Amino acid sequence: MAQLLAVVGGGDLSTHAVLALEALRKAANRRNQPIALELRGAPGGNPLPESAIREAGAVLLVGSGDLGEGRFGALRRARAAIEDVLTDVNSVLDRALSGTDEVPAQASGAQTGAKRIVAITSCPTGIAHTFMAAEGIQAAA
Repeated sequence: MAQLLAVVGGGDLSTHAVLALEALRKAANRRNQPIALELRGAPGGNPLPESAIREAGAVLLVGSGDLGEGRFGALRRARAAIEDVLTDVNSVLDRALSGTDEVPAQASGAQTGAKRIVAITSCPTGIAHTFMAAEGIQAAA
């Protein structure tokens, strides 16, 4: 069974990216599917080793931002939105492993012509409430 690579980039949804990474890890482990994971954009990130890239059969690109796609040469690619992974990780893995289609990124509003919402959050003490509110609004949207 060929190893699957998964690269998760969270951008502004860093908490969601970590959750998606763990969901992929657990779902792959339940299937006994070898998987190598990389979280992009996080301090002290965990880049994929070259050996993992050479041994991989496919790469799953999750989220947005710079996912370092140029490293993967001719590897078969699949894409998914973070929300898709958090909603139905097994379906995302099935589609990524089958190689029939790329995984649709349904949550990317720019591609679907969806409206953009601008929200301003603040906390009187400037601690975590601003970021918690922002993530809550993003998740609800």
